[in-house]
Amino acid sequence: MTLFSFAAKAGGSLLLLPFILVSFDAPTIAVWYLYFTIHSLQALCDLGFTAVLTRWIAYSVGGSRKTATGSHILLAQRVYLYVTAVWSLLLISLGTWSVAGPISAMNIGDQPTAWACWALVATASSISIWGGFYSTVLIGCDDVARVRRWEAGFAVISALVCSAVLALDGGLLGLTTCYYGTLALSVIRNRQLARPLVRRHLSSSVATPFRGLWHQAWRTGLGSALSLGTLHGSAIWYAQVASPNMAATIFLCIRLISAVSQLSQAPFYSNLSRIAILYSEGRHERLINLCRERMGAAFVLFISSFILVGMLGDRLLNAVGSTLLFPDRGLWIAFGAAFLAERLSGMYVQIVNATDKIINHIFGSATLAIYLLWLCVLYPIRDAAAIPLALLATQASFGTWYSAKVAYSRLGSAPRLYEAIILLCTAGGFALLLASPGMTS
Repeated sequence: MTLFSFAAKAGGSLLLLPFILVSFDAPTIAVWYLYFTIHSLQALCDLGFTAVLTRWIAYSVGGSRKTATGSHILLAQRVYLYVTAVWSLLLISLGTWSVAGPISAMNIGDQPTAWACWALVATASSISIWGGFYSTVLIGCDDVARVRRWEAGFAVISALVCSAVLALDGGLLGLTTCYYGTLALSVIRNRQLARPLVRRHLSSSVATPFRGLWHQAWRTGLGSALSLGTLHGSAIWYAQVASPNMAATIFLCIRLISAVSQLSQAPFYSNLSRIAILYSEGRHERLINLCRERMGAAFVLFISSFILVGMLGDRLLNAVGSTLLFPDRGLWIAFGAAFLAERLSGMYVQIVNATDKIINHIFGSATLAIYLLWLCVLYPIRDAAAIPLALLATQASFGTWYSAKVAYSRLGSAPRLYEAIILLCTAGGFALLLASPGMTS
């Protein structure tokens, strides 16, 4: 079911893509994907609370934690109330500032509609982040399969309905209403599913102190926020300084690669609980073999999907008569190499987390600082290509080897030829792309 959920989300994005490219001009495409990127940044406000609260609720339900389940649920309710308020303020202030420039590049007659769409996006995104409370309760109470089924169902429905709206010339307003309306409906559905659990456990509970939650959550949350903000923050910044055509191309490239990356997560991330169990049982050799097996499956899925999208993307855009061209081969390969290297380091960080050691804050802070240095060096000479090249350089110079080193030190082992080849390919790939004439601005 996890694989189906990932596939439904990634497939929905790819299904909707041709209709977006045919229906809108470059400035409108850039604005649409800017909405999507800003909405994706809501994880910045989570700060690791979801992971810790889900784990606490699961422990208390299973009887391995003395605190009552209702106390954790009440704390989650209060935390998500504050998180929603903070995110709403950020959308109203920084979010509005971020979309103002790209919207002003649209046709004058389309700008009022774009602002109305932004109001819908901000409202639905605030509802969505509050919906994290219901997802946390459901997953913590071991109702994962049902949550994933509904996620997959809503993803499929959203893609089909939005595609139909665009096919009927519903425009940006129709697309935004359907896409983000479906998002709000999914929150309402999770609320209905979680209500019996919330009522059962909240009857006579006192919230768990926040201090213990913050102590466990901030390192994971900071690392996740920095990792997420690196790419999406770069895309939002580039939308402010680039032409609408180039901004739309970068957003398109990131969206396609993100769909491929999201799909490739399933083989490894669906085994995280098994990895944690093997570590707690001291079966390190079996754990290492399982990780290699699942990481290999993730790589195969990523590379095959990446090649398929790269082969068919240009032909598909030409077939549908898109006004936006598929990213050039050099840019596409650079993004693919960067995301593949990021996938590798991300999986190693998850292995470290499974051993009950949190390095997300160190890893996230260091990779962000190194990325910004590379971006400053590369942007004057590589323009848009500086974004994926800086990401790849960051992984080659720090991310992949550091995460692998810590993971293996926690397991009392050492990287083998398999990992060495991947690290060398990452570094070599960056050098080749940097030297390629096709990567010049």
